[in-house]
Amino acid sequence: MKPYAVSLLFSGCVALAPFAALAQSASPRPTLKTAPKAVVTVDAKRLEQYKARQLEPVSRLEARAPQRLVHPRRQENAAQQKARVAAANAKTKTIATITVPLTITGPHIARIDGVDNGRYEPGGQYQIRGKGFGTRKGTVFLKENALGKSIALNILHWSDERIYAEIPADLSGVPDVPKVTLVVGPVGANALENRSNGFYAAREEHRLTVFPAGVLGYPKGRFADTVTNATNGATIRRYVEQGANDACFQPGTDRIDTTKLNLKPGFWVHSFDVWFPRLESRVDTDVGEIRYTGFGQYSHRWDGDNIMIDWGVQRRRSAPWTLYAGASQCESIYRLTLNINGPRGVPLR
Repeated sequence: MKPYAVSLLFSGCVALAPFAALAQSASPRPTLKTAPKAVVTVDAKRLEQYKARQLEPVSRLEARAPQRLVHPRRQENAAQQKARVAAANAKTKTIATITVPLTITGPHIARIDGVDNGRYEPGGQYQIRGKGFGTRKGTVFLKENALGKSIALNILHWSDERIYAEIPADLSGVPDVPKVTLVVGPVGANALENRSNGFYAAREEHRLTVFPAGVLGYPKGRFADTVTNATNGATIRRYVEQGANDACFQPGTDRIDTTKLNLKPGFWVHSFDVWFPRLESRVDTDVGEIRYTGFGQYSHRWDGDNIMIDWGVQRRRSAPWTLYAGASQCESIYRLTLNINGPRGVPLR
């Protein structure tokens, strides 16, 4: 009985040998060992793609151009100041050519032409009219303890009744001063003084990317998960990962109080640049059917000296895979820089 069974089994194996060889030639072996590996590889690839999607809002933030909003009451920057001073100088030259003699007795400064808004400025040219200046070129300078040093003016013309002088345009390291004294020093005579105008320094723009504590405010009581200060700006990011059916946090508004920056007098926030990602609502079937849903909107505005940032929320919900159960990731992110105008060569604080 046993030999017959062995013989039958053996003969069956011999009969099946050609079919096994045919199967081997049709597909590589071992089939059962490679199939699970293929499933894992595809799923792992999807998982890596999915993880990369978590960085997508940040990468889209880098690619988008910033939006700038200038303060409605503080619109002049360094270039605009230079153009305005040049226009004022051209007008002063016209006045100088049609000067009408003044009736003055004794050494005296009668008037100063070319002062714009009651302020001397670097690059500004001024006509000083009066009497007793002498025929030899003397000196003209501005003095005030708050200036730190006297500012000597370049003499363009000198006569007994008229002086045409210019403040150096490359002046730096001098703050704004409400009132300064203009001093005319004739050769061999007593100095003449006039204290009727202030000094407005050449402007310079500073890019502020680090926010001190207390500047960022959250009126709705929600605090940012992270505020990252870097050379390219302060990035405010809120992020939470939840179960697949959980709801996101709601959109909100941040308030940036620029009065809490503790800037020196003469400095102010001229404008701000903000980067927003684009909120999306779609289904990405190429990456495990990730569903994108955008809530709210991104926008910005000035409210007095406060910067108001309305921020939206991007929800990304993934379908479950073999190696990943799926979840909802909710994120809000934007980047902000403040552009501060102030006296050139003077520290902000």
